[in-house]
Amino acid sequence: MTMRARIEWGDPRPPEWRGPCEPLSARLPPDLVRQVRVRARAQGVSVSQMVQRLLEAGLQNRPTATGPAHSDLVTTLFD
Repeated sequence: MTMRARIEWGDPRPPEWRGPCEPLSARLPPDLVRQVRVRARAQGVSVSQMVQRLLEAGLQNRPTATGPAHSDLVTTLFD
């Protein structure tokens, strides 16, 4: 198994990922990485897909001019 295959546990990628994309590197605390990995495996998706879902959920719940968000990325992750 290649390193990329290990990182992308849960391939194949969804069709919307077939086009151009930008690489993103992030340094995260080990506990957070473990939680993301566990959640990804539980849902049968790659870590990259899980990070995308969490970011999308966090962005959809961002604070507005009328008040705070209903939830944030950490709440979404640890629900």
